[in-house]
Amino acid sequence: SYTGSGNPISNTGSGFVVISDPLGNVRLNVSPTGNVSLGSVTSNTKLGVNGPIALSPPIIVTGTAYTVLDVDSSIVFNTAANCNIVMPDAATYPGRILYVKTLAAMAINSTSTNIKPIGSNTGANSILTNSSGKFSMLQSDGVNWITMMNN
Repeated sequence: SYTGSGNPISNTGSGFVVISDPLGNVRLNVSPTGNVSLGSVTSNTKLGVNGPIALSPPIIVTGTAYTVLDVDSSIVFNTAANCNIVMPDAATYPGRILYVKTLAAMAINSTSTNIKPIGSNTGANSILTNSSGKFSMLQSDGVNWITMMNN
């Protein structure tokens, strides 16, 4: 709760909305164009952060089936058998990024064919091949999950 003097929310007169702490330090800034800055004065992108960003801790999956949750950002698979996962609807999460990693030799497959591997524009269901220590970064384009990087 705010314990300072004065209003912590202000309009700069040029269309900016600013939220400050009791000492006057800018904590949140929204520009007239909708750009949001956290911990800094302005941002030239939709989101600017002056400091580290924390994601949800990685979830460890030990079964042969998993449904990706709304709060998942990183998933580590540690099972002796292949795993089939239900990916979120790409249309519901355009731009969302999901990290996937294996510890043991197993294949990770989507239950649908909306995964586009590196080097292909054709949807498939394979996310990671049957090898240990594999990872993939997937990003939704609003239709499919695009493999942006992997090893």
